[in-house]
Amino acid sequence: AIARQMESLVKMLLEIVRQEEGDTPLQICDTALESIVFTTWQKLQAKAKQKGVRLEIASPLHDVVLRTEPCLLSTVLTNLLDNAVEYSPPGSVVDIEFRPSREIPCLIVSNSCKNLFSSDLPHLFERFWRKDTARSESEHFGIGLALTKTICGRLGIQIAASLEEESRVRFWLHFANNN
Repeated sequence: AIARQMESLVKMLLEIVRQEEGDTPLQICDTALESIVFTTWQKLQAKAKQKGVRLEIASPLHDVVLRTEPCLLSTVLTNLLDNAVEYSPPGSVVDIEFRPSREIPCLIVSNSCKNLFSSDLPHLFERFWRKDTARSESEHFGIGLALTKTICGRLGIQIAASLEEESRVRFWLHFANNN
């Protein structure tokens, strides 16, 4: 188990460096958002079901096509949704909403959270930052959101986080290159 955790950590760190350096060419194409969201959620279905966490889509995604790199967007959504399942209380809901706009379309991923405060928001995308460093049993290393931010930067997606009433975190992905 420790060897698998170390392998996962090394892979994530290497991916951050590759993305920062731009070593991997981007395969930009028209990408159906609904397909990526459902494929990503399928990978997390067992974990979500075990916790009683469910996905709700607040706006139709079937006609949403984004000009992006599908594998990297999938990595971004995997990180966000995996964190949402991991850190949401049992029986809660993860929401996905797409807000079309002629200027900058936006995808919002939100989930309930405990013990996260607005003072934590500036740290969410820092490498190795974890709210509770004592939780060493987790498979999370505190680099998933750092990788997410790096990938978003590479794709021209502006990512930000906000907190509603100290109980619901929202991740805003602004697709600036899709206008």
